[in-house]
Amino acid sequence: MYNNLEIFILTYNRAQMLSQTLKSVCEQSAVGFDIIVLDNASEDNTKEVVEDLKKLYPQRNIKFVGADKNLGVEGNTQRAIDLVSKKWMMMFHDDDLMHPNYVEHAMETLNKTPDAIMAACTYNQMEEPDDKNWEIFSGKAYIVDSKNFSALLFSGVEHNFGSTIYRVDLFNDYDFKKEVYGKIADRPILLEFSKRGTTVVLKEPYIRYRVHPGQDTSTNETGPYANEWFELLKSYKRILGDSWFNKYGMIYNSFVHWQLRLGYHWMKSVNSKMKFKDFKKLAAENKVIRTIERPKFVEILCNFNCSILKKFLYKSR
Repeated sequence: MYNNLEIFILTYNRAQMLSQTLKSVCEQSAVGFDIIVLDNASEDNTKEVVEDLKKLYPQRNIKFVGADKNLGVEGNTQRAIDLVSKKWMMMFHDDDLMHPNYVEHAMETLNKTPDAIMAACTYNQMEEPDDKNWEIFSGKAYIVDSKNFSALLFSGVEHNFGSTIYRVDLFNDYDFKKEVYGKIADRPILLEFSKRGTTVVLKEPYIRYRVHPGQDTSTNETGPYANEWFELLKSYKRILGDSWFNKYGMIYNSFVHWQLRLGYHWMKSVNSKMKFKDFKKLAAENKVIRTIERPKFVEILCNFNCSILKKFLYKSR
């Protein structure tokens, strides 16, 4: 029984996708947790979909909570935080799918790790995911402190805000800070939250992350902009440092130019005239990197470090 967990599904006008998402949550091997659908004043048949699934899964405790008006993503997220009453919570996306064993495997590891404050997993991006033919997963996980969690994320391990299970008593001072980070504010929230204890990251992709035109991450027109990406990288830098004389600073220095290329790709459609060299110059001015150009031997060293450090980070934990 996992009656100390509440899964909130935040939704707006996605009845068809919500139905598939909610089914994947109801098909979990774990039992006892609550499912709360927070509808943001949808104009489609969202409520009817939820009511139909309540009849289909009478053994599940499914609740529908509507709103008089659209509160926006931040407002609906805050509503979940205000309503939570259990030890653990998740704010799941209304368009993604969850592996049948995800809750069981994540909660098992959390219960065995007394100082754990959150758990999540890697994920696969798909345009048309279905809830069939799931692989059999082992439940193996990284158990990491804040520095190692940041190192994993910085080197490319996917970790999604919406599929994370949080310990509620440490999440009561949530601050979205959208004015600083824009739509990538979830990542620095994870980084800051990780400082409060141990993080569990299940190694296998328990989430099928839906990619479709209706989501904010499908367009670069809303950012992230250059200044927002630099603020994100500075969040990593505050945790990892940038000294070549310890492994965390080495990780930052080795992967930061790769991270800059990711940021440049995101913002290029917003400012197509900016060249990568100009982007790096701005990064240096924002103290994300020390120099714009790196000597060839440093570039070779960083590329070598990336391959070695990835093997160390991904396989040794």
